[in-house]
Amino acid sequence: MNQKKITAILDFAIEKEWEAVKFYNRLIQRAGSFEMMEAIREIEMFERRHVEKLEVLKKTGKEQLAISAPENLQISEYLTAPATDELASYRDILLTAMKREEASWQLYVQIATASADPQVQKVFKKLATEEANHKTFFEKIYDTEALKEN
Repeated sequence: MNQKKITAILDFAIEKEWEAVKFYNRLIQRAGSFEMMEAIREIEMFERRHVEKLEVLKKTGKEQLAISAPENLQISEYLTAPATDELASYRDILLTAMKREEASWQLYVQIATASADPQVQKVFKKLATEEANHKTFFEKIYDTEALKEN
């Protein structure tokens, strides 16, 4: 894959990560408790680190991502996202976060699969794994917090 295409892919991924940062900043303002704010802030910081990693890769062509394979509770696969942007409940916030992370995971898997460049494949496979870990993070909170409300 030529450098122009790689740069375009990286620019797109950086843009999506910034969208995630903004999304989580909005959710933090809607959080119903300090614990929820902290959990969302942690994910927001993960997304900021993705921006940094992608920027470094874009500038240097190097990456240093060390991650482990995610656990998949498959909770979000059986739920639907809230129908409105006006997130009224903790459950809706968690559900939206799970769905966003799942979509990011799918995007990065597709980019990795479509690329013939081994370095691009490696970076996006690792980013996909991190997004899957973020989804699992929210699924665990959903499993222990939101489901016990029902």
